[in-house]
Amino acid sequence: MNQKFNLSKEISLIVFSKDRPLQLKAYIESFLHNVDITDISIITPRVYQPFSGIKYYVENDYGSFHNTFLDCIHNTKSEYVLFGCDDCVWIRPAKIALPLDILKGHKNVLGFSLRLGTNIQIKTAHLIHHGICLAADWTKSTGHYGYPFELMGTIYRKTLVEEIIKT
Repeated sequence: MNQKFNLSKEISLIVFSKDRPLQLKAYIESFLHNVDITDISIITPRVYQPFSGIKYYVENDYGSFHNTFLDCIHNTKSEYVLFGCDDCVWIRPAKIALPLDILKGHKNVLGFSLRLGTNIQIKTAHLIHHGICLAADWTKSTGHYGYPFELMGTIYRKTLVEEIIKT
């Protein structure tokens, strides 16, 4: 059986879904099998088959996606938020201790991706190796790395996300 990491008090999960109920089901089931987070929210155009204990935010319930997202993140219970998207599945437990240590110890770090690693060919001149981690300055990057947020498996400080999104 897979070893889960208990993160229920430190990280909340926000999943973005776009009218793909079977993909969302696969994402949630695989996530629940591999990670122990109890504060889970889903932003979706409509609710098909609700999972017990998960909060749902319908995209335009608050007048716009922006307002719905702000309400969703405001109502998360943790200091950190993990963004997820129904485009992927979890195939093994995530190693969460290192990302949390880095985010707690380095206030200038915006987020920590659980997907990107040395196995991915990153084409940016602003990539810096830090032992087993890679760092990139998104403000100096272009293309895929020229933006602050990605939604496929990155952990961020909740307050920083709120600050950036409100502006």
